[in-house]
Amino acid sequence: MSLLGAFGGSVDEIQPLEPELWFQALGKLVVRAVDTPAAESESLLRHAFHLLQLAPGPLKHMVRTELSESEYEHLLECEAFESAAIRLIGYPMTYTLMRCQADIVEAEVKLPDSSDAQPVRASNLALATIGSWAASLARLQTVSPNQ
Repeated sequence: MSLLGAFGGSVDEIQPLEPELWFQALGKLVVRAVDTPAAESESLLRHAFHLLQLAPGPLKHMVRTELSESEYEHLLECEAFESAAIRLIGYPMTYTLMRCQADIVEAEVKLPDSSDAQPVRASNLALATIGSWAASLARLQTVSPNQ
């Protein structure tokens, strides 16, 4: 069921999280993405999409996807987890993916002019991408508004 399906609302009616809570949730998502078995990718992808929808107002221009919630859910239902993870990355973010070993994938998602992006390794592309996406956004908390 959609995030608001039971209430009959739309994504436009979603109230953003307070920035501090949102950044805390991103930090937890990074840890979960690295430590989660591949079989739980769907749950983390859904959580990441919901965090995207709950992004604080000032960050909405950086944290977005072109997919509606129903389109994203369709990817998850089809078990297109890699595509779902990549579709979390909206413009102006960029990404690099690399298979390090048969069972280790590295992803680096970053914002423009971000020189401090750290790659994230996980057991599959979806988890590595979620982890790096969340880590990249979490680093925004340390950037002062004047930068």
